[in-house]
Amino acid sequence: MSNAHLNQAILNVANLRDANLSNTILSTASLSSANLSDANLSNAKLNHAYLTYAKLNDANLNDANLRSANLSNAKLNNADLSDANLHYGNLYKANLSGANLSNSDLSHANLINADLVGADLTNADLTRTHLTGADLSDAILVNIKAENLYNCPSSLPEGWVCKNKNLIFQGLPKDAEISQDSSDEIDMSLDSSEETVEEIDFGGISFEDLPVKVGCPAKDKDLVLRVNKKKGKYVVKLSGKKGERFYRDDDFSEAVETFEETLEDEC
Repeated sequence: MSNAHLNQAILNVANLRDANLSNTILSTASLSSANLSDANLSNAKLNHAYLTYAKLNDANLNDANLRSANLSNAKLNNADLSDANLHYGNLYKANLSGANLSNSDLSHANLINADLVGADLTNADLTRTHLTGADLSDAILVNIKAENLYNCPSSLPEGWVCKNKNLIFQGLPKDAEISQDSSDEIDMSLDSSEETVEEIDFGGISFEDLPVKVGCPAKDKDLVLRVNKKKGKYVVKLSGKKGERFYRDDDFSEAVETFEETLEDEC
């Protein structure tokens, strides 16, 4: 269905999991509670679309136009929203944990009570954004533009503060090893990731340990072993990057083995 014209379409509760909707025009379409998990929506036009409660986890929304779209309560965890236009978007209570929002336009967006834990907001624009109750713990805020906010978030990564409604990096404690905006120290973090890889006891990984995340210096990402509880599938993939998935099935032992092999071969 790529390149299709579906503007104003009524697709509420539709099952579009894994669908190829790249370059599709879905302006003002209604997709409330639709399942778009793992779908390819790169370069799609979704401006003014209704996506409330939609499932968009692991979806590819790279360079998508979501200007003024309603994504309240949507599940966008681990989605690729890099270079996306979310200007004036409604992301109230949206789950954006682990999402790639690098270079995205979130200016004037509503992110009230949104979950942005571990999200990548490198070079993102959050000017005049509503962040009341938003959780940005462990988020990557390198070169973020977050000025004249309507309100401050509830949580920020270590070293960051919200002062006069601007997000400001004040630096990590003196004994911290890395800084979010120092290239020299980023190299140190990669070395640290390599050390972590050596210490992993793959044979000792259990279901209770999931998700397991280790640095993958060769890809400049993290390699993640996690479980999709709703689908009963184990997933091995690189964080925040659509298409770099190495395993998705229901065999835990095979997933751990793939995790170990991928770490050795790809990282």
